[in-house]
Amino acid sequence: MTIGASTTENRPQREPAALRGQKGHTMSDEEMQKQRVTVGKAMLRHGGRFVAALGEALLCADPDNTRRIFEAFPEVVERYANWAKGGNP
Repeated sequence: MTIGASTTENRPQREPAALRGQKGHTMSDEEMQKQRVTVGKAMLRHGGRFVAALGEALLCADPDNTRRIFEAFPEVVERYANWAKGGNP
């Protein structure tokens, strides 16, 4: 494997759970913006330096950049979305 080579080529592409709405459908821009604020605040409040920086970026992001962050860091977004809802981190 060369440096910088993508390892996602062999994995099936799935939409991150962070981009699915309550009924499993793709989030509308409005739903995504609500999720953006909720998750961003949780990241700022509870995350380390890197996660807090992601949270700040989310709070400043437009819909396209919000989607990019959600797709790039789905496990982090899901963790803090769950935490914001009162679940375990």
